Amino acid sequence: MKHTVLGVLDSRRRATVDGAGHVVLAGGATLDWWVGAEDRRHHPGREAAVRQRRLGPGPVLETSMRVPGGDAIQRVYAAGGPADLVVMEVENASPVPFAVGFVVRRRLLQRRRPDLELPRPPLREESEGDEHALVYPVAHRTRIRVGVVLGRRAGAIDLTALPAADDITRGWEAQLRRGLRVDLPDDQLQQAVEEARADVLLTGRDVAPLEDWGFDDEAAAAWSSLGFRARRRAQRRSHRSATWSEVEQGREQGGASLLAPLRSMLVHEAEDGVALLSELPPSWVGQPLEVHDAPTRAAGRVSFAVRWHGDRPALLWECERLDATVRAPGLDRAWSTPEPSGDALLGRSVDA
Repeated sequence: MKHTVLGVLDSRRRATVDGAGHVVLAGGATLDWWVGAEDRRHHPGREAAVRQRRLGPGPVLETSMRVPGGDAIQRVYAAGGPADLVVMEVENASPVPFAVGFVVRRRLLQRRRPDLELPRPPLREESEGDEHALVYPVAHRTRIRVGVVLGRRAGAIDLTALPAADDITRGWEAQLRRGLRVDLPDDQLQQAVEEARADVLLTGRDVAPLEDWGFDDEAAAAWSSLGFRARRRAQRRSHRSATWSEVEQGREQGGASLLAPLRSMLVHEAEDGVALLSELPPSWVGQPLEVHDAPTRAAGRVSFAVRWHGDRPALLWECERLDATVRAPGLDRAWSTPEPSGDALLGRSVDA
């Protein structure tokens, strides 16, 4: 089951959440949830009718579980603040009330449970072994939230004043308006790329994708934290042009595994200059494409767009500077130019 890292950019404290909305904290303590409906208890880790999605590019997860008459919808995200909170809220999207149990588990050697901020005292508490459930009634079309304190609290926390999931999503969208941006003809790949960009920003350790995707401040911070051997490995990373097959393989893993080959296929620094779109996937033929502000050594920030006139591609490109040539081997292997900017209707179709 895939795990997603939760956190905010101005803090190093992290948690993870799995495909059932189960949150794992530092040290191994966990926060889980279940729903007591009119028929039985529903545990998302065991139910078949559970779906999960990101609400945007950032790590804001929504997990929906089928209950009688509708869905129980859980959302998990990091809200930051002085105490570094992870918020878990459950919405009753069914026409009948149910109970939700927020289940805390701690590792055997831990002396205390995770620090929770509660909206009010629970209706009841249930304990069994190292598991402790706080049970709340949730009327239909309402929601309830709790907070997990990752840092050190300095008093009570007003849960109602915390940003909502949509607010956090908009904040991540704003963060991703910088660096290398792409507008791809594949909607699913576009979504995967935006999620991968958010993930490498949050992780903050992978120098290569941070550099290659133009997150300069984060890349500089990552370099400063590397030891000598790690820096040598990063400097020796491959700069060859990647293939579409490698992009497809990276899509399965996400994060840097996707961003590295995609960047290399879209903008690649070759010995004789800069290669734009070294391979054109068959499904992209006839579809528009844009790449903005790809950082390069030879040409500074590079942007380009592809438009189509029938079966012939038109290339528009712009470089901050150019010390070599621009090529587009995936569109026309014979074409090149020393000009730092311009547009060209390439001399042959991609099938020629």
